[in-house]
Amino acid sequence: LEHMAQSLNLSIHFHPCRTEILATQPEHVGQYAVVTARAVASLDKLIAWSCPFLKPGSGRLLALKGQKAAEELSEASNILKRKQLQCVQAHQWPTIASLCETVILEIGFSAAYTHSRLK
Repeated sequence: LEHMAQSLNLSIHFHPCRTEILATQPEHVGQYAVVTARAVASLDKLIAWSCPFLKPGSGRLLALKGQKAAEELSEASNILKRKQLQCVQAHQWPTIASLCETVILEIGFSAAYTHSRLK
């Protein structure tokens, strides 16, 4: 990924490590426009682990999920509401090797978050 970003002249910083390690480092809180996560846990856990790193109001979590993405999204509705987040878009990504689709759930801050920050 780093090589690809460099070859495309993208200004991207990678932190390939476990979330719980980054969470102990305050300089990472609220700093990232995009956080990505593979299908390593249920969506509600990914949201809880990733949300602290998102830039307030504009950050996005891109969660790579499988065939149960819609089900996981439904199960994560409570944490989405608590964190004032919503699924902005579900991107379908066909994968040839497994013959099933990967769904990239784009999670971002809801209008409720923006409204509460304006008060």
